[in-house]
Amino acid sequence: MSRLWAESWRIGLGADRVEALRLRPFTRAQVAAQGSASVDAGAAPLADRVAAALGLALADAGAGAGRGSATVVLSNELVHYAVLPWQAGITRPAEVQAVAQLHFQRLLGDAAQTCSVQCHEGGWGQPVLACAVDNALVDAMRAALAERGLKLASLQPLLMAAANGLRGRLADDAALAIVERDRVCLARWSGGRPVEVASRRAGAGANTPPGTVVAQELALSEHGAPAQPVDVLLVGPQARWSATDGLGARLLNPTPGPLALAGEA
Repeated sequence: MSRLWAESWRIGLGADRVEALRLRPFTRAQVAAQGSASVDAGAAPLADRVAAALGLALADAGAGAGRGSATVVLSNELVHYAVLPWQAGITRPAEVQAVAQLHFQRLLGDAAQTCSVQCHEGGWGQPVLACAVDNALVDAMRAALAERGLKLASLQPLLMAAANGLRGRLADDAALAIVERDRVCLARWSGGRPVEVASRRAGAGANTPPGTVVAQELALSEHGAPAQPVDVLLVGPQARWSATDGLGARLLNPTPGPLALAGEA
């Protein structure tokens, strides 16, 4: 029997695991059905392997050939970040975009040619948070959604989704550590805007605990450690955090939440 309303989905797209959550009608985070799938570790391009896992996760959640839309949250493992200093002579969106493109070309080399770059401007005098995502990944994801009758409504890097969801809970001068199974992303806030971002492997995928990585990055930060404890957000079922000597931390969610709902924390 076909549903009378368009389905609304939240998708969490990671390099090792994909989540698919169908929401109850007219809600933002109430889950009606859910599925997940591991990303194959084969030799095929990562974009193809992630898209294949997305198809399996949607099938696991009971997605049919109906109609609907999906909001996708990308793991920080799949996104490159950069904070660009404000420049008085570069204020038009096209100019800011060009500067960000050049930055990622220096950072990523030829790989930057196949990436889409988004800029999140903070207004006059504020730095710009830029992110780059592989075009092949986005195209493969769109195709996997289309096979199930779904359109991409929104694509959000995890850092941006989490920051939007936590708006009002973060101090003007703060540090936010987003911990996934194999990665920690540390964003340093000043004046209510991110001024530094570092994303490194940690946890299960490395020999360095997330807390140690955060302490190292804060020691290198031009802005230093914040006056209050570091805010820690655990994302994904295997995200873990342990106390680190000399580092004050406040767990925002002692029980890790799904990647797909990171923006609704």
